[in-house]
Amino acid sequence: MTELSWTPRPIIDHPICGENLALDPNFVFAAVLRDNPALHPRLRKLGAAIGGTPIIQLPHEPGGASIFGKAEFLNAFGTVKARPAFALVLDDLRRDAETPCCHRQYLSYGGATFHIALMGVVRAIGASLTLYSATFLTSEQHRLLESQGAKLALVDKNLGFYAIVEAAVAAAAKRPDLRFLYQHLDRPALDIHYDTTGNELAHQLSELVGQGYRVAALVASIGTGGTLIGIARRLKESAFPSLQVFATTPSEQPYADPAPPNGATKFAGSGGFGFSRRQPFVSVSEDLLAGHFTVSYPASLAASAEFAELTGLHIGTSAAANWMAARQLARLLPPEAAVICVLPSLAAETEAATAREELSAARSRTKCSVTSCGEFTSRDQVTTQEKQL
Repeated sequence: MTELSWTPRPIIDHPICGENLALDPNFVFAAVLRDNPALHPRLRKLGAAIGGTPIIQLPHEPGGASIFGKAEFLNAFGTVKARPAFALVLDDLRRDAETPCCHRQYLSYGGATFHIALMGVVRAIGASLTLYSATFLTSEQHRLLESQGAKLALVDKNLGFYAIVEAAVAAAAKRPDLRFLYQHLDRPALDIHYDTTGNELAHQLSELVGQGYRVAALVASIGTGGTLIGIARRLKESAFPSLQVFATTPSEQPYADPAPPNGATKFAGSGGFGFSRRQPFVSVSEDLLAGHFTVSYPASLAASAEFAELTGLHIGTSAAANWMAARQLARLLPPEAAVICVLPSLAAETEAATAREELSAARSRTKCSVTSCGEFTSRDQVTTQEKQL
């Protein structure tokens, strides 16, 4: 494990624009698996354990809309991140069918759940992996990744998430022998959600309509933008053009935050970059979004614990933030409406214990339910804030 000192530049321009966001016609998940019989057999087997997750009914308040969650924690490796991890490696094998898997050396970056999923995929085909992350990784996560053969390089978490991205991009430029998996820009990380997650939801929501529900809204966390935008585009292009799509983002550093990056703890996998930077997949598709909910880390922890009390299921902080926003929307909608939210992963045991403590503290402060989001920002307000800088 290597610890790095990294100073991020104030502004990084992403090499992405609206016209090149069209779906890659050569990357269709099922077709790639079908049309490439020489794919590593373990990868093909792993593909059968990714996707096809159900929607489940979630707690909601009487008199309001129903809430349904896309149970992405049922993917292989317990996370929605299994989809882009698998897609990025699958696309590399599609593009280069000649190089033996044991000679492939991958480089990527991200948070713990993406690391674990990507390491699982890479390990399945016998390749190697170097991962850039930050000092927010727990000792248990360190041990798990290193025990599976990952080479870790850590950036100071106080420099913010974008410093991890910059460090990985710089390393990739110096090491052309490494295959860089750029989850914020590589199209399979977006296309996999359009092609699978969004397609699954299109069928599942049509079934809800057949049961008498009116599908009114979708909630997903910002993350890389792959899940949020991939699903939103697929649903709006199908039978749900009027669907209202909402993003959740941490109040400690929200999407498009003009402030410098910070090392504050945030709900999992969805922090802003700072300096008004925007996740590329989201920045070119903001017209799909009705607005953003900001959720603090303590509030997401408390919501996770409250959800566990109601259901027995310990969801992660990103899932809890999405449920909070969905619950707030459901209060404003009639009983025949349905709000859909993405549940990316479950909580780790230590996080679940911390969540219970936060819920107890929150209840002593408020004497009531804690599942209210901090702030709602419309798409136009996000644009206006940037213009005022």
